[in-house]
Amino acid sequence: MSKKVWTIGKRISFGFAAVLVIMIALGALIWTRLQTVQGCATDVASRSIPSLELLADAKGTANELRALTFKHIGSPNPADMDKLEANIAGDADQVTKDLDDFEKLASPEAKALAEQAKAKRESYRAVRAEILVLSRAATNAEMSAQVYQKARAELDPATAACIETMSQCQAQVRKEAESSGAAVVAAVHSGNWVLYLGVTASLVLALGLGVVITRSTSAVLHRLTGALDDGANQVATAANQVSSSSQSLARGSGEQAASIEETSSSLEEIASMSRNNADLTGKCKEWMGEVRTVVANVDRLLTETGVSIQEINRSSEATGKVTAVTAATPAKAAAPRTVNGNGRHPVAGKAEKPAPAGRRNKIPLGDDFKDF
Repeated sequence: MSKKVWTIGKRISFGFAAVLVIMIALGALIWTRLQTVQGCATDVASRSIPSLELLADAKGTANELRALTFKHIGSPNPADMDKLEANIAGDADQVTKDLDDFEKLASPEAKALAEQAKAKRESYRAVRAEILVLSRAATNAEMSAQVYQKARAELDPATAACIETMSQCQAQVRKEAESSGAAVVAAVHSGNWVLYLGVTASLVLALGLGVVITRSTSAVLHRLTGALDDGANQVATAANQVSSSSQSLARGSGEQAASIEETSSSLEEIASMSRNNADLTGKCKEWMGEVRTVVANVDRLLTETGVSIQEINRSSEATGKVTAVTAATPAKAAAPRTVNGNGRHPVAGKAEKPAPAGRRNKIPLGDDFKDF
């Protein structure tokens, strides 16, 4: 499946690359056509139109010079002649300036024609200067008529030749402008065809790639859908198993909860017993302290009793000796100097009573032994 997906990716990349190449080629061709259009339009706007305007002005000024020259011939007033000559000189300078500006803009072919117009202008200037001199020298109508006839015979052809040369320059400029216009039209026409063909090729390529990519994508998506269905079934089965296991776990959890509750109660009982044992242990500690105290007292009393028994034994031995002596000498019991068993001399005429047996050699045991 990854191989198919990678194939689709390569197809899409190839399609975009092809469309991009076509667009780049179209852009380059259209750019060249636009450059052609721009160059031709610039040539027409910056050279042809100004050149035609300059030539038109020069032709108009030349015709005006002719009219002023003929007016000078028929003028009887010298002041008017001076004024007319000043106007003629100004117009002549304007024509010269216009033709010089035209040469700066003209093509090589137009410049060659401008050179011819300049040569014819020189002859025109010479004829005009001669006519003006003759016009100023004429003193009567007959002389003015002769000057007029000379002007018509010489000045008119020179003026016409100069204007004709300027017209040829205009024709050359128009021809160049028409050529530029034709180039513009051809560039626009070819640009339109290139654009049309490029767009058509791009659309055909895009549609073809779209069909191929759609089919490939549909097949891949179909396989993906089958795989997802299988995965969904497996997930559903696993979910059922998980649900069953969860129910079992829930039952086990309930049993564990009951066991935990029983264990908790048992732990509470154990804790209660532990607390009772702790109390009993404390009491046992107290009792052991008391027992240790009693044992110490008993040990002390036994020690004292041993000492008393030793004293009793010594007393018994002494008493036995005394009894033996008394039994050996019964005759001397009544003698006045006889010492009794207590070591005392009996009183005369009184018989001494023996001490009770329980009171003989009594050893005090003390209050502790009484308590014990």
